[in-house]
Amino acid sequence: MPHSTDSDSTLARYSRDSADLLYSNSLSGSLINIVTVTALAFGFPGDHHAALKFWWWATMMVIVVARLIDAEHWRRSLRHTDYDGRAAIRRLATGVIITACGWCFYSLAVFDTVGTLELAGLICVIAGMASGATNVFSANRLIATAYVGILVLPLSIQGIVSGMQTWQTLGILGIAYFAVTATTAKRAALFTHKAIVLKSYNTELMEEMEKEKNVVGRINQELTNAYAQLNIVNNELEARVKRRTDKIYELSALDPLTALYNRKAFHSHLRRRLVSCEQQGKSLAVLFIDLDGFKKVNDSLGHQIGDEVLVNTSQRLLNRVSDKHNLCRWGGDEFLILMEECSDQEIIEFSEELIASVCQPISTSAETVTIGATIGISSYPQHGKTAEQLIQLADIAMYSQKKVMNPAPTVFSDVMLINLQRDQRIRDGLANALREDQFHIVYQPIISNSTGKTSNCEALLRWTFDGEVISPDEFIPVAEKYGFIRKIGAWVLEQACIDAQSWVDKSIAVSVNASIIQMLAEDMESTIKKALAISKIDPQRLHLELTETVFSSDTPTLQTKIARIQELGVKICIDDFGTGYSSLSQLQSLAVDVIKIDRAFINRLDGPGRAIIQAAMHIAKALNYEVIAEGIETEEQAKEIKEMGLKYMQGFLYARPMKKEQLVQWLENQSDTTVIDLPKIAHNP
Repeated sequence: MPHSTDSDSTLARYSRDSADLLYSNSLSGSLINIVTVTALAFGFPGDHHAALKFWWWATMMVIVVARLIDAEHWRRSLRHTDYDGRAAIRRLATGVIITACGWCFYSLAVFDTVGTLELAGLICVIAGMASGATNVFSANRLIATAYVGILVLPLSIQGIVSGMQTWQTLGILGIAYFAVTATTAKRAALFTHKAIVLKSYNTELMEEMEKEKNVVGRINQELTNAYAQLNIVNNELEARVKRRTDKIYELSALDPLTALYNRKAFHSHLRRRLVSCEQQGKSLAVLFIDLDGFKKVNDSLGHQIGDEVLVNTSQRLLNRVSDKHNLCRWGGDEFLILMEECSDQEIIEFSEELIASVCQPISTSAETVTIGATIGISSYPQHGKTAEQLIQLADIAMYSQKKVMNPAPTVFSDVMLINLQRDQRIRDGLANALREDQFHIVYQPIISNSTGKTSNCEALLRWTFDGEVISPDEFIPVAEKYGFIRKIGAWVLEQACIDAQSWVDKSIAVSVNASIIQMLAEDMESTIKKALAISKIDPQRLHLELTETVFSSDTPTLQTKIARIQELGVKICIDDFGTGYSSLSQLQSLAVDVIKIDRAFINRLDGPGRAIIQAAMHIAKALNYEVIAEGIETEEQAKEIKEMGLKYMQGFLYARPMKKEQLVQWLENQSDTTVIDLPKIAHNP
């Protein structure tokens, strides 16, 4: 074995090399055993030991086959891998010793009863195998010595104690033969050991040399690459400095795409004009122009087409401005125009002309596109006296007009600032609303006409901020605009599922509103799975309500999202159906489960509302949807809706939205009745 100072890796390699040598010789040894065992068992017919020989032969075949299987496993799975050599040697040694014991048993069992010829043959076979063992097992002296000893010594001792002089002589010779063979095995093992150790050390040395060679090569390559990269960087820096030096004047004043004044240059120009207006007592107006629909052009046709649209639009604006210094590209799709000594009416008329000009179709290299414009206006000295104030207030006016989606130009007013400040207050409040536990959920039941019982409850989010109850119509758009809606929506979904699981009647579903931003988010499916897992609610009891605005979004993507959510067992409902976005083709492609008729049509049952509801019912029947009528407030409305055949109704006639504790009591009261005698709840959280 290697010296105690050898590393673990060297010992492991030594063991594997020894095992490899032992296993490589095992096939020939196994074949010899098969041949000799078969010859001795069946080569002397008519023997009264036939049964013993057969069972001995069968046992030896099992042992040999087991050794062959082990050898084949080594050949196929272990060889050329970093396997445990010592474990492999132990397995092989076990097979060898068992084989030797099998021979020992047979030789002792038939010694006194077989003929001289057969016994002589047996002795010759054993002597031959003992002699061959010194070479076959030279990689392990203990295996070789044990194998020869088990083969020779018991038979030799049997001959000595037999009382027959001939066999006694053979027994003594056998013991001497064992001694000689053991000595030979020791020498062969020592020689093999040295060869294996030398091979192991040579292999380790070669591996270390290869590693060192690779390290040196890698370092040289890295140095070469570093020098090359350094040269490239230096060249690029020199070229970049030159380009920047060449364009520094242009970039300091002009927008590189439109060649209009950039933000910095226009800001300086506006400050100078304000000083002049103050000195001369003149008025001045700032027009803040934001393009409508430009983002859609960029997203659908690409930034190259978007740039063409910006260049074309800037030229149209420039054509209507007498002094090019009074026009700038403020950033993105925003432009500013400065006007001096103009009346309010002249400014409005000029702004309308600008909008009309911008709205004209634009021919690009891809296709003809159409965009719009929203314009906000602020005036000096009426609204502000600094450049910063005027630009900010014109921006506020533009933003306020954009919210109402009115293309007419608008002049700043204090109301706009108040509304903006409220939006900012709501935005700041929403940032901490979840953490400060300011939200709560109320539920409004949906009644089945066939049973008079609650089939579903719609979860409605409520927010109390600084003692004020903020309407969802006010805070939800702000949450969507500033990116809070996904976290808030996930909380509502999870809390509603938990509440629904606490209801006594586990057949009642819960409807949760989801915005298009939530639906298109990558994590929407995992959010739903999490809510279902936490609440342990049956997915069939969860309905997601989407407003018809989803039909104005990316339909193929939404279709895939809805299909994946429906695969979970969750149902999809279209809320506010009939308010203007949906179409038959979109309804069919999205394959939702439920549609809710908007309350506007319920309030017009004596007019076109009835026809629209009937049409919606026909559509739902054709597409296999359920239909819910919401906004039922009077007995007359309920009666007419029932006569029209709608199955589900929701509205103040049955119950107003209520907190979860009230809902539990409401459902318990309802479960105690078997007829429609629905309790009314006047409280509206």
